[in-house]
Amino acid sequence: MKNFLLILAINFICLSINAQTEMNSVWMKGFGDSGNEHIMASTIDASGNIYVTGRIQYSLDIDPGPSTVTVDVNNRQCFFSKFSPTGNLLWSRNFDGESVAESDGVGIAVDASGDVYVTGYFRDGPIDFNLASPGTNTIAPQDKDMYIVKYSSAGAFVWVKAIGTLSANITPRFVKVDGAGDVVIVGSFNNEAPTTVDFNPAGPSYTLASNSGPDDAFMAKYNSSGVLQWAFNVGSPLGEMFLGIDIDASNNIYAVGTIQSTADIDPSTTGTYTVASEGTAEAILIAKYTSAGAFVWGHATGGSIGDGAIRVKLDNNGDLLVSGYMTSTSFDADPGTATVTLTKVGIGPTDAFIGKYNSTNGNLIWAKNTGGSANVEPYAMTLDAQNNIYLGGGFSGTMDMDLTASVNTFTAITIGGMDVYLAKYDPSGNFVVAYNFGGGSGPGGGANFMQIASNNDIILSGYYSTVADFDPSAAANTLPYVGGSDAFVNRYSQCVSPDTPTLGATSLTMCANGVATLSVVAGNLNSATNWVWTSVACGSSTMSVGATATVSPPFLTSYFVRGEGGCPTPTGACASASVSVDPLKGITGTVTTGAAIPVPGFIQLFRYEGPLTKWDSVTYQNVNASGIYSFNAVNSGSYIIMSIPTATDMVKTYAPNNATWKNSTVFYHGCLIDYNININVVPMLTLTPGPGVLSGKIIEGQGYGNKGNVTPGNPIGGISIKGGKNPGGGIMGQARTDATGGYTFTSLPLSGIGESYFIFVDIPGIDTNGTHHSAIVTGTTMYTDLDFVVDSDYVNPIDYTGIRELKLDGERITVYPNPATDLVYIKMDAKGESNISLELYDMLGKKVLTQNYEAVQSEFKASINVATLNRGVYFVKVRLNSGEAMIKFVLSE
Repeated sequence: MKNFLLILAINFICLSINAQTEMNSVWMKGFGDSGNEHIMASTIDASGNIYVTGRIQYSLDIDPGPSTVTVDVNNRQCFFSKFSPTGNLLWSRNFDGESVAESDGVGIAVDASGDVYVTGYFRDGPIDFNLASPGTNTIAPQDKDMYIVKYSSAGAFVWVKAIGTLSANITPRFVKVDGAGDVVIVGSFNNEAPTTVDFNPAGPSYTLASNSGPDDAFMAKYNSSGVLQWAFNVGSPLGEMFLGIDIDASNNIYAVGTIQSTADIDPSTTGTYTVASEGTAEAILIAKYTSAGAFVWGHATGGSIGDGAIRVKLDNNGDLLVSGYMTSTSFDADPGTATVTLTKVGIGPTDAFIGKYNSTNGNLIWAKNTGGSANVEPYAMTLDAQNNIYLGGGFSGTMDMDLTASVNTFTAITIGGMDVYLAKYDPSGNFVVAYNFGGGSGPGGGANFMQIASNNDIILSGYYSTVADFDPSAAANTLPYVGGSDAFVNRYSQCVSPDTPTLGATSLTMCANGVATLSVVAGNLNSATNWVWTSVACGSSTMSVGATATVSPPFLTSYFVRGEGGCPTPTGACASASVSVDPLKGITGTVTTGAAIPVPGFIQLFRYEGPLTKWDSVTYQNVNASGIYSFNAVNSGSYIIMSIPTATDMVKTYAPNNATWKNSTVFYHGCLIDYNININVVPMLTLTPGPGVLSGKIIEGQGYGNKGNVTPGNPIGGISIKGGKNPGGGIMGQARTDATGGYTFTSLPLSGIGESYFIFVDIPGIDTNGTHHSAIVTGTTMYTDLDFVVDSDYVNPIDYTGIRELKLDGERITVYPNPATDLVYIKMDAKGESNISLELYDMLGKKVLTQNYEAVQSEFKASINVATLNRGVYFVKVRLNSGEAMIKFVLSE
C-alpha cells in the first residue's frame, strides 16, 4: 500500500442516519471527457474560494458551469482550478507536453496573499508548465520527477522548480504553506539502488542520500520564491513514506505516513531516534518536527499485516487527529506504556481508523476504528471549528459507520464496486451522521479530499464513473457524465439541530408584580437562529426570543425554550422552567421625634428601578395622628423612605434618621414578611437671630436630567435646599429654590471661632459631591453667594412636588400610548359636570405644561403634544374637581 491511487466510488443514492444533523446540496459541479479526470487534492482560502488539482486527459470543457473553457492535452496532464464560494469557475490552468509525456497534480496550497502552489510529478517527456508563454518554462524529467509550481491569485505563472534524478521516482504526497509563507512538501522517493536526490535545483546542490530501501520518506521546505530552506529524508531497507502533514501556529510540522522495519526518524547528524514496525509489516508513522526540521518526537504503531496513516489535522485544542487504514487483525494503538487494542470490524480486508494524540508529546488520547464485510478506504479527513471530525472514503459490501460499540450499518449500492461514504463524528469520535453514495455497476468513483468552509459547509471533491445523483436529500440532482471517469467538486451545507438547552434555574419563586429572568446557560444553537420561549406548551405561540426571557406571571406558570429558525424543523425538545408567585407584603412604621412623639406630615416611598438605573417616586401618603404610616401590598425591590413633617421645626428626614438623600439608607423589601421601618425625624436647630445671610442659586449642569445643556445652563426651581451649621452638622433651615433657581437664608447669627455654615443641595435621586461650606464672618449684614451646578450623568434626579400616586375614587384613568413619541392621550369618565386640569411634570418635578378643561359633562378625552420634549420619564397629574391622581409614562425615541 505504497502508491495511494485514491480510487473510491460515488454514484446514485444517499442515505442519512441521525436526524440531529442533515446535509443538503448547495451546488455540484462536474466535468470530463472520454478519458479519466480526477480531482486529487483541494484547499480553501480565507475568502472561501476553492482550489482543486488533479489530472485531465484529452479534450474537454473544464468549466462545469454554463460557459465553455475548452482544454486540449496530448496525454494525462495536471490541471488546477479556482472556484468562487458559489461554485463558479474563476480560472483554470494546466500543463502539456509531447504525446507520451504526462504530469499529475497531487497537492495544492494557497498562501495568505492568495498565491497558489501546486505539486505533483511528471515523466516520459518534457512538460510545459506555463502554457501562457509556450516553451519558456518547459522542463524535461530525468525519471519520474517532482515539480512545485507557483501561480498568482489571478492564475498567472510565477515560477517552477523540478527535483529529480535518473535513478529514482520522486512522488510528492502533500503540500502546505506555513504561517511564515514557506512551503512544506512531503512524499517519498523510490530507489531500487542507492541514490542521491538534489532538492535544490537552483543551486547550490542539496542532496539527500537514500537508505537503500524501496522508498525513503522526505520533507522539504521552500520559501515563497522557491528557494530551498532545508530538506531531509528518513528510511530503512524496506521503505517509508510521508503521506500527510499539518502545521501549527508556531510552524511546527506534524507528519504521518508508513514505516517498514526499523528506521531512524531523527534527521540530525547528532541524534538518533529509532522506531520500528512489527516485523516487515507497514506501521503507522507519526512524527513532529520544528519549523527548522529538527526532530521533536515520533512513534510507530501497527500490527503484523500492515497499517498506515494518511491524513493529520490539528484541532482547536492543539490535539492531533490522525486517520488511516488497518489491515492487521489487531494492534496496540498506544505508543506509550498503556495498551489500547484496536480489533478489525467485520471480515473485510481493510478498516479505517482515527486516533487523537497530544501534540506536545505524541501521547494517545483515544483511538477507534470501523470496518465491514469488504474493503474500507479512508482517504479524506478534516475537522470543523467545533472540532467535529469528518471522514470520507469508499467501501464495498456493508460498513458499520459507528466507531463505538454501537452499530450504524450502511450497505453499498454500487454493484461490483465501491460506494463513497461521508461520516461525521463529534470531538470524542462518537457517531453524528453518515451518508453513502452509489449506484449502477462497475468500479465506481471516489472522493479524495474534503474542506470545511467558515460556515461549516463541506467541500467534497473526487471523481465519478457513471451518471450520479450527489444530492443527499430525496431530491434528484444529477451531474452529467461524459465517459471514463469525470471529476467533481460539490458543496454541502449542514443543518444541525439545536441542542436541548440548559437553563440557569428550572424552578423560580418571585413576588407578585415582580419580574423573573429565565436564561439559557448552556447549549448550542447550531443551525437554528435563536432561542424561542413559549408558555403553555413546548412549541406554542412565541412570547420571547433570545438567550434570556423576562417574565412577570400573575400565578404559577411554566415556560419552555428551544432553538428554532434556520434550516432545522422545530421539533426538538424544549427545556422548561416553572415560576411561582408569592403575594405582596407591606411596609409599615412610625414617624416620631427622638422622644417618641408622633410627627404628623407626609411619607414618600422611593424605589430603585434597575432596568432604568434610577430611583422613582412610587407612592405618597399622610402620616396619621399617631405617627403611623402603612403601605400595603408593596412590590419587591430596594426602597428609600422619606418623612416630610408638617411642622416647620422638623427637617425632611430619610429613614431611619438621615437629613440628606446622599446619606439615606436603602431597604430591600421582599414578599416573605411585612417590613417595619421607623423614622426618627431630625429636628431643626434653633438659632439666635442675627444679621447673617446665605444666598445663591442652583443651575443645571450638562448632564442634569440627561438634558445636554451646556454649563451654566438653566436655573433649577423648586429644588430642596438645606442649611446647616458646624460643628455638629445640624440643620438650621430648609427651603426651595425660586423660579430663578435662587435661595436665601436670613437672620443668621454670625459665625464664631471654629464655626461655619453650609448649604446642602438635597435632591432625591442624585448624589451631590460632598458638603458645601461657607463661613459668615463678623460685621454687618453680608451675603455669601453659594452657586452650585447640579449634574448627573448616570441617574435621573427625582423630586417630591406634591405629586401623589393616588387613584381618583371610582374613576378609571387611561394614559396611552405608553411609551409615547409625539402625542399622549388621557381618557376618563367625568360623571357629571366637572372641572379637569392636566399638569405634566418631568422627573425633576418641574412642571412642563398645564391644560385646563371646564364643565366637562361625561367622557373626557384629551391629548398632550410631547413631540418637542426631551426623551425620558414624565408624570401626568390629573385633577378632577377636588381629587387628583398621578400616572407615569415614558417618552421614547
